[in-house]
Amino acid sequence: MGVSCRLQYPPQCGIRGRILSLAFFGSFRGLEVFLTDLYGLSKYLDSPRQSQELSHVIIPLLACLKNENGEKYHLTPLCLVTSSGLQVETWVRRLVQCQAHFGRVQGPAFTTLAGAPAYTSTLEMDILDRFHAIQARRRILLRQTFRYMSSMA
Repeated sequence: MGVSCRLQYPPQCGIRGRILSLAFFGSFRGLEVFLTDLYGLSKYLDSPRQSQELSHVIIPLLACLKNENGEKYHLTPLCLVTSSGLQVETWVRRLVQCQAHFGRVQGPAFTTLAGAPAYTSTLEMDILDRFHAIQARRRILLRQTFRYMSSMA
């Protein structure tokens, strides 16, 4: 039944995983993760990030929020490595490197291969396809009566 995702990147880029990981690490809701600015990511990765002897990585969201005039950075500091060992900085660096591979150094951090901004709808079918694959492989994880396509779409 494979439905292909509209984010057609080489597997080594793992762009889907980076979107989902960054959304998880930063506790971003809805469309917030898609406001991540590529130039800001690169800029803050290259600057010293020590605050009271704690290292961190900065996730810059570029948006006009809370009745502000014009777009501004909203900086979200995240730990470099979570207590469970997830490598936040590594995921962020790879995202910047992947986009640089395609000649992108500014604009949205998450784009389609053609360079258009990615949105939640870009991932929807891929996520539903993964539910189908999980249900087929590990029947115990999702009830067999669970109809993910009609429930989630």
